[in-house]
Amino acid sequence: MQFLFGWKNTIDSADRYQEYVSFKTSQAPDIIPHKLFWAAIVISYAVANIPVERIYSLIFTILKNLPIQGAEVFLTKYNNEITKAQISSHFIVSIKGFLFFVAFLMLAYPIAVTVGRSGKIWEELGLKRIAIVSLYFFLALSLLVFPYSYPHVLLSHPSGLASLGVSYGQMSLSPFAESYEIVARRLLKPAIAYFIQMQGYVLYYLFSLICIYALIFMTVCFWESKIASKYRLGDTKPAIYSRKFWVYLSAMTSSYAIVCFQWPGYPENITFILILLAACLPMNRQARLGTVALCMVNHDGSAFALIPIIWFCFPKKERISALFAVILFYGIWFASHGLNLQQGLESHVVVGGQKSALSLLTQYPAIAAAGTFFAYKLLWFLVLFAAGRLWLEKDRKTAVAIVAITSFPVLMILVGWDTTRLTGFGFLGMLIALVAVANEYGKFTKNQRQLLLAAACANILLPSYNVALDIPESAFKYPYPGIYKAIGGILQLIVQ
Repeated sequence: MQFLFGWKNTIDSADRYQEYVSFKTSQAPDIIPHKLFWAAIVISYAVANIPVERIYSLIFTILKNLPIQGAEVFLTKYNNEITKAQISSHFIVSIKGFLFFVAFLMLAYPIAVTVGRSGKIWEELGLKRIAIVSLYFFLALSLLVFPYSYPHVLLSHPSGLASLGVSYGQMSLSPFAESYEIVARRLLKPAIAYFIQMQGYVLYYLFSLICIYALIFMTVCFWESKIASKYRLGDTKPAIYSRKFWVYLSAMTSSYAIVCFQWPGYPENITFILILLAACLPMNRQARLGTVALCMVNHDGSAFALIPIIWFCFPKKERISALFAVILFYGIWFASHGLNLQQGLESHVVVGGQKSALSLLTQYPAIAAAGTFFAYKLLWFLVLFAAGRLWLEKDRKTAVAIVAITSFPVLMILVGWDTTRLTGFGFLGMLIALVAVANEYGKFTKNQRQLLLAAACANILLPSYNVALDIPESAFKYPYPGIYKAIGGILQLIVQ
């Protein structure tokens, strides 16, 4: 145990928790009136969860029950497919789009103000340096997995989008008219692409690449703001000659970043960017609540990332309102299905049929375990190492926070096929574990340092398989072009 975890404790546990886990708080007052802000949350949730078809049916049901003579005859006459299409396209979709745009501006404005007021923080971090270093990481990850897999990958598209990313690309053309249940409520990223005129397969693919770069940029910002070091990455020598560069690159081969290269177009990188903004910048309560709401309308699975983050990272006085914002999203989703839970779960293919998430999980438990492992690969041991040494140093609060934030999203494999991708929603716990280890690195024994560096280097060379339960061969076949495909081919030959 001494070999694995032992070193002299140099930081007070309360200070460590405050520095590594807790989000910094600004005392700036609310910008948007409180009731108006909550109205924006409700509106954005309703737009994301209630498709046009249900709104149309609801309107006709209400009108049909109005005590107006002749109303039923009139409605029966005009309740046909042509009229329905005209009303839906001309009125309902337009109203949904307008309401969401206004709600989005109100939710995003406090966050934008926080970013704008954090000029000193950005200056201390060195924006230009981080922008250049982030480009190096983007290029290095592109060599490992080139972010264009057509026609090698199943369900890839000539535009560069892959798997369900193709559906999000199509959705960006008219996000408020989307009727495909699985993607319709993951509205934010396609809606932003639509608002900034980057809709359609090709432009949405380019927008997704920009989002990948932004995620890498914010990851580097997080590490550089948390890791105590005399030297910033890329300050005194080219970044690639720094040991820190390769450790960072190793962490970025985790699923939260690398899946973006394998399946361009998925929306969760927006969620991860928002979480990292909250982790890096001192926000007031409204900006943090806006972050939670935008994460939820970006991806319904964000709740599994947010719940432990809210509990361990948010100020105590904000936890109830933030958790309520998460629950409210599912409440509106539940109501949109007529309070029929079975119908809601079936719409997401959670239950019912051989391809349901629960059915596949019971059918392929070993593949589910492999998919969970490949979310962080060898860095699972880094998480355990960091948590173990913190526990032995009596800093149990930080240890529990790291484990909970990292592992809680594993529960998503009960409701989704993409085991590796969904497990990666706990990425912030892994990043915090890396910070905890890096800040105590000089106090480790020589053997500990060598073991950690060897694991980080081996982790880069281990291909990041993107395991999905509905594609069992994804656990041992690597179709994505790049260095990882070559390594995967060699490993397959050795195993055979």
